[in-house]
Amino acid sequence: MTNNETDIRKNMKITKYVTMISLILSLLVNDSTVQASDSKIENFDVNDSQSGGYFKVGLGYRSETSPYQTEQSEIAVSLEGRYQWKNGLFVELPGVSNQLSPGINFGYNFYTFDNWNFDFVANKSHGDIDYGVVDGEQSIEIERAGSVRAGARATGNYGSNTVQLIVTPYAFDNDFDDGLYASLWVAKEWQISNWNVHASAGVQYRSEDILDYYYGISESIATENTSAYKAGSGINTTFQFGFDYPLTKNWVFESSVRHTKLSKSITNSPIISNALKFDSSRSDDITEVTVLLSYVF
Repeated sequence: MTNNETDIRKNMKITKYVTMISLILSLLVNDSTVQASDSKIENFDVNDSQSGGYFKVGLGYRSETSPYQTEQSEIAVSLEGRYQWKNGLFVELPGVSNQLSPGINFGYNFYTFDNWNFDFVANKSHGDIDYGVVDGEQSIEIERAGSVRAGARATGNYGSNTVQLIVTPYAFDNDFDDGLYASLWVAKEWQISNWNVHASAGVQYRSEDILDYYYGISESIATENTSAYKAGSGINTTFQFGFDYPLTKNWVFESSVRHTKLSKSITNSPIISNALKFDSSRSDDITEVTVLLSYVF
């Protein structure tokens, strides 16, 4: 596939996603049967130092293109929630529509000051890698389990603006050096009539130890078409836009588009370049589109 064909394909996908969301907006924007004063679902601050929580179940459609798997377009189930005990321990399950750090988080809220919350957290900073290829008389099989890391998180909330910094220098994995994962996010919300619109941008840094563990190819297993490769450190950038609209006191319609540009240390790896070469439905970036009807308990 040429670069021009790839660009055309990406533009067609983006156009499809924008058209789909615009259609949904046009169908709902004139719906005035639900009054904001009666049905607006109270937002639960995911870094609130008070005990308690919420839980939300969503069902809808999800589309994803990435280098890690064949293009996915499927019915999706979303589970989102958070609960914090009085002693400061908490568990979080971010949903797909407005997440800063994806995946389940376990933690402890050890300090709260004015608009800031400080937590110890443990979560997965990278998913599983399973790479297998037969090259002539040689074969390569690389399996890397996702690593759980621990560190600190600071979150500042100023009205409709959020800033979040995560640093996890410790890994619960003896297969590679601890390395360092860090992320910085900024997010903003707008209330437009009954619509809650949100946007966020973030950068995620992974050190050389982490990326070389997942994407490196040692000399001992390299082949003619899968050359030796040592990955350096890298930074991913993510942009997300979404909205939600309360239909009743407990039911909410929500949708989001999320795009992640992977670092060159990842996309230059033979693990990724070979995956793209033999599956034209894959992309060197990650794009996720989600449309959900959710129930909040």
